[in-house]
Amino acid sequence: MSKEIFRLEDIGFKVDNQQILENIRLTIHKGDIVTVTGPSGGGKSTLLKLMGLLISPTSGKI
Repeated sequence: MSKEIFRLEDIGFKVDNQQILENIRLTIHKGDIVTVTGPSGGGKSTLLKLMGLLISPTSGKI
C-alpha cells in the first residue's frame, strides 16, 4: 500500500444554520488521482477550500 498523504475525518462545514458538508471522510495516498464531481451547489468548492486550508471545518479533522 502506498503512503497516505492526506486525510479528512468526519469533516463538516456549516454556515449560519445551513449544513454545507456533513461527515465527509476521504483518504488520499501517494499516486492517487482524485476527481470531485457533483451538482451545482453540492459543496465541491467548499470541499476543495477545506482541503486547501483556505477555510476551517466546523467539525471533524484534517
